[in-house]
Amino acid sequence: MSEYSINLNKLLQLFALPDGKMRGKVRPDVQNFIAKEKGQKEEGGHHFHLPFWRDLKFHIAGHGDLEQMTKDRIAQSPVYRARLYRLLCDSALEWLRGLNEKVSLAAIKVKGTYIPADFETKIKVHTFLSLKTGSGAIRSLYPYFSDEPGLTEEMARLGLWIMKKALPDTPEDQLFIYDILRKKTYSLQDTAFLGNEEALFEHHMVRVQLMWDSLYTELSTNAA
Repeated sequence: MSEYSINLNKLLQLFALPDGKMRGKVRPDVQNFIAKEKGQKEEGGHHFHLPFWRDLKFHIAGHGDLEQMTKDRIAQSPVYRARLYRLLCDSALEWLRGLNEKVSLAAIKVKGTYIPADFETKIKVHTFLSLKTGSGAIRSLYPYFSDEPGLTEEMARLGLWIMKKALPDTPEDQLFIYDILRKKTYSLQDTAFLGNEEALFEHHMVRVQLMWDSLYTELSTNAA
């Protein structure tokens, strides 16, 4: 498997997919990787979840209205993105209204990378939303954006395990995974490790590696 980078959100999505559906998700990444190797322009558009994530931060900080910002994003985006933008907006606002205490943005940066020893892969754990609660507690939320598949408890537990590897100096009670569309958060306080996380991680990484290698060989040959 050629060395490449992947964000945790995308990796958890791949882990949860059966091989047939995983192939469709991995293929564009391999195509872009090959294009980059050849000095060509990558295919596809920019990641559209991240502008929404920035808008949510502005909303919490009181610098904008998420509903209006989402309408503006939809107006500037391809039609097929409108549905997911609306779902993200509605889910995030409902989640915020359901919190039992006031929150504000915390002025801290949380960012980490995990490079597993046996895999040529850099797992990026970036794009946290760090909140300060009324009681003074800090919650750093990592977003899971995907519509399908949803984030299962097993995948959330595996995501938290990877986060701990990427952020060993961050307090455990600060780290959360936030499944936006299902308005649910996971932390180590309610999703305890079972001891099989490393084996589970390696199992799924081998699946992704085999799929990547197969597509890389196939697409490299076709492009030659």
